[in-house]
Amino acid sequence: MPLTFTFDLSQQHFQLSNGTQTRRLSSPDLLNLIEQCEHRYYSGRPRDWYGRSQDVPAELAELGGNLYRWLDGNEGWLRQALATGLPQTIAFQLNYSLELQGLNRETERIALGLAHLPWELLHDGSGFCCKPNG
Repeated sequence: MPLTFTFDLSQQHFQLSNGTQTRRLSSPDLLNLIEQCEHRYYSGRPRDWYGRSQDVPAELAELGGNLYRWLDGNEGWLRQALATGLPQTIAFQLNYSLELQGLNRETERIALGLAHLPWELLHDGSGFCCKPNG
């Protein structure tokens, strides 16, 4: 059974649910994480002589660790799911609809930014959590 994290937009704030528990998310923390990923992963990656984007493994691990700790939270949701040692499927759902039309700019930016976070970088401190199938 996949571990599902649901990001829910209700009354102009975000909640994260793991199926049994819910925690409210801080808008400044979300904006910081989104900006960090946009700057350091999507646009701030070093370029080689030919202008091609180059990955720096230590920086990717650090960014993935920040994302992991934020998602895991004080509750340890991600840690608990991965502690079984069995392969896990992690699903992310962003629940919003036409409600976005009436959002303030900050809330709209967060809603759209969550969908663009580099979940593939999740790093638990010892390695990347996402592994290719096969």
